[in-house]
Amino acid sequence: MALSPEIAAGSWYLLALAEDGSPAHQGTLRISLEDGRLCVSGDLYRAPPGISAADLPHHGERLTVDDSWFCQPNRSDYACHFRAMGGGLAGNTLTVQTRVFAWQPAVGSAASNRVGDFGSFADCVMTLGLQPSHHHHAAAAAAPVLAGSILCDGRPHALWAVKASAYPRGMRLVVHEMEGRPWPEDETHNARTLVDIYRKAGIDLHVIRPPEKLPADDSLIRSELDTMLADQVNRYAAGPLWIQHVFLVSSLNWSGLDGTGQFGNIAGLMFDNIDRHRQGAAVFLDADLASSVDELNTRIDQSVRGLPIGRSAQVTLRTMAHEMGHTLGLRHSPVDRAQNCGIMNQIQELLRIVDPATGPLFPAISRLEFDAVDSRNLSHRPDPEVCPGWGNWSVPPKGIEIGLQPDTGRTPGFKTDPVLDIRVSVRPANELAAEDAPASIKRSFDLGEPVFLEMTLRNITDAPITVPASVTLTDGLTEVAVMDPGAERRRLIGAAQTLCDGTEMVSLAPGARHRHILQLHSSGDDPVFTKVGDHVVELAVNTRERGWIEGPSVTVTVRADPPLSRSTSRITARRPFCDAMALGYLASYRGIEDTDILLRQPAYPLGARLAAGLLQIATFAASPATGKTRMSPMQPNAKRVQSAITALKQTGVTREAVIAIADAINPLTDSRSAIAKAIVENW
Repeated sequence: MALSPEIAAGSWYLLALAEDGSPAHQGTLRISLEDGRLCVSGDLYRAPPGISAADLPHHGERLTVDDSWFCQPNRSDYACHFRAMGGGLAGNTLTVQTRVFAWQPAVGSAASNRVGDFGSFADCVMTLGLQPSHHHHAAAAAAPVLAGSILCDGRPHALWAVKASAYPRGMRLVVHEMEGRPWPEDETHNARTLVDIYRKAGIDLHVIRPPEKLPADDSLIRSELDTMLADQVNRYAAGPLWIQHVFLVSSLNWSGLDGTGQFGNIAGLMFDNIDRHRQGAAVFLDADLASSVDELNTRIDQSVRGLPIGRSAQVTLRTMAHEMGHTLGLRHSPVDRAQNCGIMNQIQELLRIVDPATGPLFPAISRLEFDAVDSRNLSHRPDPEVCPGWGNWSVPPKGIEIGLQPDTGRTPGFKTDPVLDIRVSVRPANELAAEDAPASIKRSFDLGEPVFLEMTLRNITDAPITVPASVTLTDGLTEVAVMDPGAERRRLIGAAQTLCDGTEMVSLAPGARHRHILQLHSSGDDPVFTKVGDHVVELAVNTRERGWIEGPSVTVTVRADPPLSRSTSRITARRPFCDAMALGYLASYRGIEDTDILLRQPAYPLGARLAAGLLQIATFAASPATGKTRMSPMQPNAKRVQSAITALKQTGVTREAVIAIADAINPLTDSRSAIAKAIVENW
């Protein structure tokens, strides 16, 4: 038997041995086929002490009647996630250039949904060869075996793997039906269809339907849903790790949320307010299928328009699959993916692309499948981001994007044929802000000062190549990592957000160039540079035709923060901007959240806090006081403007100093800070 891509695809129980041959780590190696290419990822857990390597593969969960078996380690033993950066399959040997991300459990509030982060990472080489022997684990049939090693930090570690399933992951789903509101099914929309939907996306789903019914109730508030979920979680506490609950109930009463006492028209809900997070979803069978936008209602088929969704087996099934997707870490698909008509698209988005004259109407336009991006996330995201009940519900930008698949048949290596000339240089904020007199490039930065990377992409091939139109730390199209002074491992600081499908792409003609400015102030809520010394910054760009291309590394030198450099007496028209440029143009709600944090946290540099307040004002101002065109992508919000002004006053800085900062920010914000300046002048 040869190690063909079809044999390789699926999940493998993976065992890593210590130098003395004892088990060090165990976990899962996941392989899937995408357009003829292999996509590889995996998760490792610390092996329990006092157990032999021969015993481990016999401890697991046989999920279905098929020959599927899944490793069920303890979540507290989670150690790392890895993914392919390149590689190939030749003969009976799989070689994978692997990036291994170390897991760091979170320390903080027990109420937080964040259970940890992926911190440092190391690049390793994994080599596995097909063995002539087979292994009998918990599955019924003998399974193929791989053996080899992983070379990490210059040291080889022995690896052993046995094929566990044809699917990357497995999960149990418990469907709880309310008395009088059974699961509506027909010949083509039923439990078997739901299993097929998830198997196609890489999850071997096993549906459990307890005979006991939930008590009848015409409306439920959130606290009642939480109680239902807590009862069922406790009931199944001794069950396998991968388990999820879906409740088919009546309707959601908004009185539990906003006190109106009115019934909501929500079709489904993922809720996670108890102990472990993302374990339950509810589908409200009495909710009417209607759009809040009247003109869109004609795009819903008359057979289901205005009727409870429980009357339609197809709509109920799609709602179940959609809410389960949320529980497995998926967000709504971005609007630019509406044409995919996938399960994670919101119904409103699908209605907007319906042609009411020619159809098809909803629900016929909706495909009962996950699109390629969501399927890859379900199969290859790290366990903490997908496992029901674990937490880490989209903590940007800490998720790991699995876009770097090794091509089958290619020579193993990180890079494909060169297609882009990538030039990267370090730029200070004051140089970018200079309007007339050019400033020289700074060779070092103060601790806390924002650093910019100027990246120029040039197509050096004879054919067009598609590159990102813009880049940020969370767009999923650019990956930035930092090696801190004295550190042994690099840490990923951004552009690895799996739930974000990235920015728009542009076609770069042969010989054409495209320039980006990437701001490195903070990653999530954390400053990028927190140590004095030389930091090595690495960058890679995702291209549509050739995958990921790495650019040259650059060095950012950070020196100690001079005393009193951020006191109010030292603020000038240029200096504050060097301390400030607060997370770009606020083109997304994530940017708004970040500037809120900057503005209200005294621990951040004063200049950054002041600029954050100004950008908030410029974003939410109702109209330009200067007669200029309003540039903000957000809707005006007088309360947000007043809140930002109040926070600015609480810093104790004078109005004149804030106006000087508005002048300094102006060149990089398309004159939007002129709006903030005019408002602040009248505070």
